[in-house]
Amino acid sequence: KAQMLKLQRKRDELRYAKRLEQGKRRYVEELKAAKEEAERQLQSRIHALRTECTSRTSKITAFKATLKSRIDALCRCYEEVSVREVDLRRLFKEAEERLVEEAKREVEDEKMRMEGELREAMVKDAKKLGIEGV
Repeated sequence: KAQMLKLQRKRDELRYAKRLEQGKRRYVEELKAAKEEAERQLQSRIHALRTECTSRTSKITAFKATLKSRIDALCRCYEEVSVREVDLRRLFKEAEERLVEEAKREVEDEKMRMEGELREAMVKDAKKLGIEGV
């Protein structure tokens, strides 16, 4: 009977060892599956982040290009307006100078005319008075 108990105990130990080994294998397989699933999820998240990064980067790049073209257009407008401002100032200065010159000529012409009239009047007066050689 003691030998039977010993054999029974041995069988129980073997079954326990077998169940323990199966439990370990199942644990290792579940752990491996969980690790693989975590890696898949991580790869999926990484892919989603990279896709989002690429999308946002391309949008930023497009916006930068648009912004650059607008800035270039504004710079051209600024340059054109600056040139027009300089031209306009030059034209007004030239017009002002022409007006001054014209006014000087008119004053000079008026002066000459008045001096001529004055001489004629003096000559007439001198003839009336009988003074000659004036």
